[in-house]
Order: sequence, then C-alpha cells, then structure tokens
Amino acid sequence: MENQIIEEIVLGSVLLDKEAQIEFSNRIQSVNVFELENHRILAGIFLDFIKDSKKIDLITIAHELKSIGQYKSIGGARKLTQLSEKVSSTAHIEVHISILLENFLKREIGQMGAKLLNCSLSETDDVFDTVAKIHDGLDDLMKQVITEDERTIQTIVYDVSQKWQEHNATGLAGLSTGIQIVDEKTGGLVDTDLIILAARPGQGKTAFVLSILRNLSIANVPTGMFSLEMSSEQLIERMISQDSDVFAFKIKRNILENYDRERLYSSANRVRNWPLQINDEAGLNIRKLRSKALMWKKKFGIKLLVVDYLQLMAGQNKKGQNREGEIAEISRGLKVLAKDLNIPIIALSQLSRAVESRPSKMPQLSDLRESGSIEQDANMVIFLMRPEYYKMTESVDFDNDSYPVKDLCIVDIAKFRDGDTSTFPVKFNGPLMKFSDYSKSNF
Repeated sequence: MENQIIEEIVLGSVLLDKEAQIEFSNRIQSVNVFELENHRILAGIFLDFIKDSKKIDLITIAHELKSIGQYKSIGGARKLTQLSEKVSSTAHIEVHISILLENFLKREIGQMGAKLLNCSLSETDDVFDTVAKIHDGLDDLMKQVITEDERTIQTIVYDVSQKWQEHNATGLAGLSTGIQIVDEKTGGLVDTDLIILAARPGQGKTAFVLSILRNLSIANVPTGMFSLEMSSEQLIERMISQDSDVFAFKIKRNILENYDRERLYSSANRVRNWPLQINDEAGLNIRKLRSKALMWKKKFGIKLLVVDYLQLMAGQNKKGQNREGEIAEISRGLKVLAKDLNIPIIALSQLSRAVESRPSKMPQLSDLRESGSIEQDANMVIFLMRPEYYKMTESVDFDNDSYPVKDLCIVDIAKFRDGDTSTFPVKFNGPLMKFSDYSKSNF
C-alpha cells in the first residue's frame, strides 16, 4: 500500500508541476522502478513527453492514453484525477522520488536474495554462474537508480590538461608496450580503447601480447589476461622463457642444462612477484569475464586487459541468435567494458582462410572472422604476418630500406581511429617466443 501511495504522489506531482517533470526526467532511468503496471505505462508516457518537450496535463495525457488504447486499462479520468488529488505540494518531489527508488531497490534485492538462497540449497545450480548473474543484475540495478552528474566544461578541460602533463612525461598518450616502434606508431595503449590483434595461426598473436604483458609487469604496471586457449601454466612458462632467455622448446621438452635451470629458477622468483592476473577458464562468456575484470580492477587496479581469443568466448545463448550475432555481442561487450574500466583492452582474433589464398599473405579488414562488428567496435585493428612462416625468401621494404625475412614480423595497423594507419617491422625471436624492436645489428 505504501508503495502505491508514493508512486501516485510522484506521478501526480509530474502531472501538476513543471519543476517536478524536470526532476522526474533527470532521476528516473527506467519505468521498472514503478511496481504497478498502470503506473509504468503512465511513467513511460511522461518520460516520452518530457523528452519531446510536449505539454503534460490531464487533457494531453488522457488523449495520449486513448490513442494507444490504454485509457480504460489505467482507470480513465478517475485515475488521473486521483493522482492529482493525492498531491498536497510538489515541493518535496526530490524526497518522494528518493523513497520511490529506495522501495524499488528493496524489492529487487529481495528477489536476488531469494535466488541466492535457492542456489545455496540446490545441488545442480552453477553457483559461479548465479553469482555472476547477480553481480550483473546489481550493476544494471544501480544504472536504473543512479544518475551521474554531467561534468562541467571547466572540469573536462582540467582533466584534459592533466592528461597533457602525463603525456609530456612519457611522450605517449597511453601505456607503453615496451616495444619502441609500436609505441611510436600507436602513441601507446590508450584508456577505454578496444584494440583488436588479429592474425592467422602461427603468426605470434599470443607471443606478442605476452611480450607486452612482460614489459608492463617489469615496470610494475598491474595487468590481467583471460586465456581461453592456453592454460595459465603454459603462459607462465612462455613468460619465464622470455624473461630468462631459455628457449621455450627446451622448457617444454624438459631438455635443460644446469645453467638453464639456474636462469629459470632466478626468473621464476622474479615472475612470481609480477602484478599479473591470469584466468584460463574455458568457454568463458562476456558476463563472467566482465564480473571477473571488475573485481580485478577494484582489487588489483589493473591498467590493461588481454583476451585470448575472441572467437573462443561464448555468447549468452539467446534464442535464435547465430554465431555472428554472438561475436557482435562479445565485441560490443568488450568495448563497453573498456570504457567502464577506463583501461585499454587487447582482444586477439582469428582471421578467415582467405588470407592463405593471397600471394602476399597480408590480412585485410574483411578477413576478420564471423563479424564486421569487430572492426566497427575496435579503436584499432593490428595485423601480424611473418613472411618466414610462409617460406618467403625475398626481402621486405619499409621506408626505402630492405629487411631480410629471417625473424621478421610485419605489423600492420589497418585501422586507427585516432591516428594514421601504418606498416612496420618488428623482430620475432622464435625460440623465445618474444617480440622486440627490429635492429639490423641483431641479424
């Protein structure tokens, strides 16, 4: 009964007062905060009218209700008159809306609590999936009741100028990858950006991001990685190989000399203290990934997130949704997550076999598998191609200089929303599975 009264007072205030309408539109994000169906119908009409700058009064609302066939269902003229009569004063509309939102939160939290209780008593429910759903539900719940104040232009200008100072200190707009030429071409890894790193199998996608993660870890920058293909043990072995200069194949086959073991143990003692989080859960969906990433951000303050790789993620199993729709959902979810976490996200992606039919073997944006939405959502798309892998022998030219194919990887920034596209060489050390700047003196 109390819920019904407060809902009627809020709606009645909107019917009578222009200032109440402004407060209502600013604070009501969803009609679902109203418990009664007829009140949700009226709230939806009020929000639409305010958005379109239409006049709200008993006559205009009655006319709209009749036009959509809802006049009798909400109670007709009697209901509208009762709403206006409920209001003795609109002066306390802000307080009344706060009570309305508080009641809504209590109802929703009670339902979530019941779900958690049922899960705790069930022997078949996936408790991790239930907790992830509750976590996402709480996020959605808060978005419906909390409105962030828009920043003033003074605040925005101040924030921008502060970033300029940070850029002056590093020379970059974002995080350094530890590979100088990559930093020069990209300006670093920028907060809120979704960066797609794509290549055919065997070109070094995972090795590329592990090189970046290693460089950031050495600089004590917290990072996180979701690996849907390789186990956490395999990833750590690769990173220890990079760090110790002990060849990866020697570690994998356990053909180690005493001096190899000494370097490995020394490196392992360093790596164990790196601020790196790894999750290797198979079949991860965007909801679970988001929940874990938010926790990492809050607990460890991660500055970069890597997902390896996009096509191995699962969708939300929406009825009738095809794989292209799933990938679009995942891609969009990662872009939103990058913005919410305010960090860059690097998502690895497979390419179609069309690359193999091309003499040059260079990928194109149309090769991104299963969804054009990947290209659309990305701030940057980076391709990798190793000529040596394809048994090519002719040197490759960059900026009027010729580079032999041995240990060469061609990096192609095919899309760059905030800069110029470019193609440039980096060195790929196969035995160490490590990328670094290309220096001819190394060859």
